[in-house]
Amino acid sequence: MHKSKLIKLFRGLAKTELLEFGRYLKTPFFNRDANLVKLYDYIKKHYPEFESEKLGKSFFLKKMTGNDSTKDRRIHDWMSDLTKKLEDYLIIVEMRNKPLTRDFVLLDVMKDRQIDELFFRNIKSMRNRLNTAIERDMFYYFYKWRLKHEAYFHGNKSQKYKSERDIEGTMLDMDKFFCAVKLRYSSEMMNKEFMASHNHSIALLPEVLKEIQKPTYRENQLFKIYQLIIEIFYDEKNETYDKLERLIFDNLHLSQRDEKLTLLTFLMNHAARRVNQGHSQYRKKLFDAYVYRINNDLILEDGHISAARYLNIVYLATTLHQADWLGSFIQKNAKYLNNNIRENTSLLAEAYLHFAQKEYKKSLRILAQTGGSDLFYIYVRTLTIQCHYEINQDAEIVLLDCNNFNKYLNRNENLHESAKKSSKNFIKFVRLLIETPYKKELTKEKLTQKLDSIKEVNAGPWLMEKIQELKR
Repeated sequence: MHKSKLIKLFRGLAKTELLEFGRYLKTPFFNRDANLVKLYDYIKKHYPEFESEKLGKSFFLKKMTGNDSTKDRRIHDWMSDLTKKLEDYLIIVEMRNKPLTRDFVLLDVMKDRQIDELFFRNIKSMRNRLNTAIERDMFYYFYKWRLKHEAYFHGNKSQKYKSERDIEGTMLDMDKFFCAVKLRYSSEMMNKEFMASHNHSIALLPEVLKEIQKPTYRENQLFKIYQLIIEIFYDEKNETYDKLERLIFDNLHLSQRDEKLTLLTFLMNHAARRVNQGHSQYRKKLFDAYVYRINNDLILEDGHISAARYLNIVYLATTLHQADWLGSFIQKNAKYLNNNIRENTSLLAEAYLHFAQKEYKKSLRILAQTGGSDLFYIYVRTLTIQCHYEINQDAEIVLLDCNNFNKYLNRNENLHESAKKSSKNFIKFVRLLIETPYKKELTKEKLTQKLDSIKEVNAGPWLMEKIQELKR
């Protein structure tokens, strides 16, 4: 049973739903087969992992019938029937959680039974509720169009409902829905293609961009936001970002959570691209977007925060000297890391916090305890070298750290080339910093030019700070 559809559905139930499904099964209106209740009770004992060997079909059959042969058709029939009951229950839960979905099903009921007065009354009620909602995303236009569509194609030609047969309004709502969807999908595609260096044309996008210039679209700023998201890919002067940033933060309330995250992701991806292109002012903009997500409960996914995202935030805060903010962030959010990576991720974050607080020896003590993957090792070795440099110990210690790190990079064949390149560039510049007292040609100006010309380097902002601290 472990790999059956039934067990997969059971794994998707919250504890409250598991118990409610039991009450559902024991209600005669929904189920009259006592064997399904017994099967439910048997499966329930193994919640939530459902990994016990006793979930094998033979175990249940032996308990129920004394026959442990999995060829017995009864177990297959019971599992099939219980699966259907669970699917029916989940549909009820879905309609309960999404009133609009329930209302559209109810419209079909009224249409099929020719209860026309209630059908059109519900259409009007649903439209009013839709118009009073805050969100104005693509789903808003989809539901507006669908209501017009249902009313127009209802079939009742009575003069009483003539105003509902509005083909012009139906077409306009369909156009708005199409434009909203096309802009959203185009933004997604352009973002992915930009990241992958593809350059595919998008059918009808120029026509959509022309269409949304009409006055009827100006009442919703989301159309303008997506227009700017598309324009930003062609903006080499970086003039679009600030306008887009203001529009997004001012109008995120118009979107549901999923689209809020999408818009913020577009904004942050662009800021990250600009940082990688050498525009350091976008680092603060990227940090501000993270802070917005944290303050508005938009940072967690399925109740967790990934190690990569967590460390990106920690690194940005360290780079921008936001030590007080970073301490508060770590205290409040470390608990949301997955258990299997929490210890090492938390240790590394604490090491960065002490570094930001200029407590370099404390940072080194914590780094010595930090293990983990190759990615963690790169963070650890980079920060270790930074700490030794800041402590102002003998240059030989820093150079020894660099040599050991370089040997690790050379012998590790699993590391991505970009990670190797960034780390080797970091080592190269630390060595140059060590050599500056002995080489007159290594001036602040020349090192700055060298660093500006390199796009892939670990701890770039810190290296630039150290270069600017040089006396010549």
